[in-house]
Amino acid sequence: MQGVTQGLDPWAVSVVIVNYRTAGLTLAAALSVLGEDEVREVVIVDNASGDSSHVQLANALSNERVRILASPTNVGFGQGMNLGVSTTSTPIVLLLNSDAEIVGGSIGPMVAELEADPRLALVAPRILESDRVTLQRDTFGDFPKITTLLFPKSRRVELTTDASSPEWVSGVAMLLRREAFDRIGGFDSSFMMYVEDIDLCRRIREDGWGIKRCLSASVVHTGGASEISIANRDRWLHESMITYFRRAGEADWKLALLDRIHPLGQRIRRWKDRLKLVLERL
Repeated sequence: MQGVTQGLDPWAVSVVIVNYRTAGLTLAAALSVLGEDEVREVVIVDNASGDSSHVQLANALSNERVRILASPTNVGFGQGMNLGVSTTSTPIVLLLNSDAEIVGGSIGPMVAELEADPRLALVAPRILESDRVTLQRDTFGDFPKITTLLFPKSRRVELTTDASSPEWVSGVAMLLRREAFDRIGGFDSSFMMYVEDIDLCRRIREDGWGIKRCLSASVVHTGGASEISIANRDRWLHESMITYFRRAGEADWKLALLDRIHPLGQRIRRWKDRLKLVLERL
C-alpha cells in the first residue's frame, strides 16, 4: 500500500467510504465528516453499482477534498476499502460505512486516543441506532469460537467482554493508524462480505497492536441499506465464517463440522423469523 507522505500533519485523517447502490446514504455519510477539522480528504469507492451512484455523488460533492473512485467490478467491502486507502497519504484513515454518519465532534477524541498511545492501532466510536440514543448490539466483542456458533445461546455482548478494549470492533466505523493497517496488509481479500472486520482485528492484535472504543465519540448506523437478499446474506456469512476460522488456524475436522451444521442453524433461524412474522399478523 502507498506510504504516508512526509511532512504531512501527523494527525491528519482521510475518510474512506465504499458505496454500492446507496448514493443518498453515502452522500449523508460524506457530509457528516467534511465538517470535522481533522479530515483532509474523503475518498468514495463506487463498487460497480451499475446505477447512477457515481454521477449523483460527483454532482452533489463538488468539493476539492472529495475524490470518487469507480471500481470496474464489485470487489466486496474489504477490498473496496483497501482500494480507497491505497490512494490516500495521511497517517490516519477513518473507514466509514455508507449507511453511517459521524456525530459532530467525534473524530477529534478518537484521534486523541491514537496520539496518547503509540501502540494503539484502531479506535472505534459508539455505534447508535437511527434514534441516535440506543446503542446498537453486537458491534464489539470477544473473537468468535466455533463452539458458540455450533451451540448458540442468548447473550448480550456488552456484558461478556471488555467494553473499553474488546477483542474486535465493528467495521461500521474504524479510525486506524495507517502504519498498522499497512503492516498487516489491510483487509483480507478472501472475504466478500461479513466478518472481514473481525478478521482485521484478529490480525491487528496478533501483530502486537491495541484496539479501543472511544465512548465520547459516536456514529449513527442505519444498517442493512444495501440490496442483499436473505439467501445471499446467509451464504456470504457462512462462507466468511469458514474463511475466518480457517485463517485463525482451526482444525479441518472442526471446519467440516461447522460447514454442515451452521447452514442448518441459519435455516432454523429463518423459519423462526417467518413464524414470528406470521404470528404478529394474526
